[in-house]
Amino acid sequence: MSSVVYQMPFSAIFSLFSQPNRWTDLWHSVPDIDLTDDQDVQQTDAIELDDQSTLFRFNEFVYSVLFKLDSIKSFWLKVGYNGSDLAYLGFPSVVKWLNHVVKRGVERILLTLFSGVDMKLPVSILNCKTLVELHLFSFNVKENSSSLTLEEMSSTGDDRRDVISDLPDRVICHIISFLPTEQAVATSVLSKRWTHLWLSVPTLRLDVDLKHREALFCFNEFVYSVLLARDSVKYKSCIMDIWYHNDDLSHIGFRNFIKWINHVVQRGVEHLEISTNMHDDHPFKFPISILTCKTLVHLDFYKFIVKDFSSITLPSLKILHFEETNFLNYQDLILLLAGCPNLENLRATFLEFHSEDSLTYQELQSLSLNKLTKAKMWGTYCHFPLKALHNVKLLFIEINKVYRGCDEIPTFHNLTTLALYSINSNWHLLAQVLNHCPNLQNIELSQGTHNEIIEGVEENWEDPISVPHCLSLKLQTCSILKFLGQESELLLAKHILKNARVLQTMKINCGKELKTYRELLLCPRASPICEVVIDCKRGSM
Repeated sequence: MSSVVYQMPFSAIFSLFSQPNRWTDLWHSVPDIDLTDDQDVQQTDAIELDDQSTLFRFNEFVYSVLFKLDSIKSFWLKVGYNGSDLAYLGFPSVVKWLNHVVKRGVERILLTLFSGVDMKLPVSILNCKTLVELHLFSFNVKENSSSLTLEEMSSTGDDRRDVISDLPDRVICHIISFLPTEQAVATSVLSKRWTHLWLSVPTLRLDVDLKHREALFCFNEFVYSVLLARDSVKYKSCIMDIWYHNDDLSHIGFRNFIKWINHVVQRGVEHLEISTNMHDDHPFKFPISILTCKTLVHLDFYKFIVKDFSSITLPSLKILHFEETNFLNYQDLILLLAGCPNLENLRATFLEFHSEDSLTYQELQSLSLNKLTKAKMWGTYCHFPLKALHNVKLLFIEINKVYRGCDEIPTFHNLTTLALYSINSNWHLLAQVLNHCPNLQNIELSQGTHNEIIEGVEENWEDPISVPHCLSLKLQTCSILKFLGQESELLLAKHILKNARVLQTMKINCGKELKTYRELLLCPRASPICEVVIDCKRGSM
C-alpha cells in the first residue's frame, strides 16, 4: 500500500488523513515530498502563489507536513511567486524548510522558484553530506555577502565586554527561557555567539491576540518555524495564551494549536499552560494527547471541554489547575483526578457539567488523592467526595456546593489553613467541619460564595456542646468575609473570640458600617493578645 502512496502528489497524500482510520497516519511514513504540479522537472508548471492569503495557506500546509515526517529522502519544490513582494515574504520559509530537510538527511532536492528577484542559496544545502541529487531551475544563486554582526561592530571600537557575554551558554539559555519566544528568537541578531543559542532553549512562550487573517497566518508560520528549528529539543515548559477575535479565526487557528500541543507532548513537556477563547460560544475540545503525557508535572488550562477520552494516565503530574472547564458529567471529573495518583496541588474553579448524574457510592469511595496537600475548589456545584481531600494542608472550598448530607466528613489531620465559603448559615455543618480539623491554625469564613454575598438566609447559631479542639488550642487567625451583621454571624464571632485561647487576629470584613461594631470590639476574648480588625472599606478580602 505504501508503494502506491509514494507515487501520489503530496497534496493528495496529505488529504488521506480525512479518510478512514487505516489511512489517517499512513502518509506519515512517506519519505518523499513532492510539492510540484508534475513530475517533469523541465516543465515550468508550478504551484502559483498569487496573493498573501494563498501564500500563507501554502506555507501552513508545508509546515504541517514537515512537522509530522521523521524521515525525508526527497524534497521537490516548484513554486511561482506573483511579484517580488510575495517572493521576499515567502522565501524565508523556503530556507527554513530546506534547513529542516537537510537535518533530516535528505538525498534529493529539486528547487524551482519563479520570482524575478535574486535569492541567496541556503548554505545548509552546500554542506549537506547526505545529498545525492541537487536540481536548481530558474533559481538565481546570490553570493554570500559579508556583514558585521553587532559583536564585530562593537569590537572595532571600545573593546569592553558586557557582563552577560561572560556568562556560559547554559546560563544565557536559562535567562532567555523567561522571554516570550518571539523575543527569544530575536536575540539571534545580537552576535555570532547568540545566533543559535535560542535553539537550545527548552521553553515555548506564546501570548498573542489575533485580530485578522494576515496576523493569524504570520503567527502560525512563525510557530511552525520555531518548532521545526528546535525539533530535537526536549521541552520543559510550554505556555500558550492565544486569543482569536472571531469565530472564523478560531476555526482556522485551533487546528494548528492542537498540532503544537501534540508536538511538545511528544517531546516530553513537563510544564504546560494553555488557554484560548471559545468558538461559537462553545469551548474547544481539550487536546486528548495531554491526558496520557507521562512526563507532565504541571498542567494549567482555561476554557476547554474535556470529553471523548478513553483513559487518563498522568503519573508524574503534581500540579493541576483548571478554570471555566466543561465536563459531560461528574464521573469525567472523577476520572481525570483518579488518573493523577501523585497530585499535590489542585485548583478547580467555575466548572460546568452537561449532565448532573449522581455518583455511585463506589465511585465516591474509589477516589483517593493521598499525596494532595493543597486544594482550591469554588464556583462549582458538584457532588465531590471530601474524603479524597483528607490529607490536605490547605483547603479553599464552597462547602454547600460540594457536600451532601449523607457524605462522610473525614478527619483532616494535616489541615492548617481552611477557607470555607458558601456556608449559607449552615452553622451545624461548620461545627462538624471544625470538629474534624484538629490542627487548624487559620480559617476564613463566608456566608456567601467566593465572589458573591447571599442575603436573606438566616439560621440561628447555637454554641456546640463541646468546643472544637482546633478552636480552643490551635486557631491563630480568623477572617469573616462579607459580614452582614446578622445575629447568627455575631454569635459565631463571639463564640470564636470567647474560646480561641491562642487567637492572634480576628478580621471582620463588610461593605458598610454596622451597629454591631462596638459589640464586637467589647466582646470578651480568651486570648490576651487577640486583635480585632474591622474593615468596612471593601466588599471582599
